[in-house]
Amino acid sequence: MSLQIITKSMVKKGLIPAKAVPAQPDPYQDRLLKLIPAEVVSVYLAVSVLLPGPTSLAQVDPHAALRTVIFAILLVANVLYKRKAGVTDHRQLIITTLAFIIWVISLGGPIKFPVGKEDSTLIGAVLTPVFTLIAPLIYN
Repeated sequence: MSLQIITKSMVKKGLIPAKAVPAQPDPYQDRLLKLIPAEVVSVYLAVSVLLPGPTSLAQVDPHAALRTVIFAILLVANVLYKRKAGVTDHRQLIITTLAFIIWVISLGGPIKFPVGKEDSTLIGAVLTPVFTLIAPLIYN
C-alpha cells in the first residue's frame, strides 16, 4: 500500500500511482492512517525516553538542546520518508508535518505554547485527537 492519499480529483485526472488498484479515492479510514506520522513519532518517543528530563518543574531540562536537534532532524526526516514512500501531494506532506509537531507538543517536546510547559502539553493532548480526526476530511 502506498502512503499517497488517492483523491477524487486524482482519479478524474488519471494521476493515480501505478500501484493503486482499484482506481478509487481512499475512504476516510485509509486517509486517517496515511496522515498519522507514526514512524517519526515512534522514533521521537523512543529517543526522548532515553534522555532523562528534569526531576522537578523548577529544574531546567539538561537535554533541551539535544531534544530540539532531534525534533528538527525528525521533522525533515518525516518529509523525506513520506517522499520516499511515494507521497507527492504537498497538502499531505504539510498535514503530516503539522501532525508530527502537534504530537511532539503533546509529548512535552521542545515546542511550547507561550502558556507554560504543563498547559502546552495539555493543549497538545487536546489538539492531537482533534487534528487527527479532522485532517482526513480535507481530502474529499
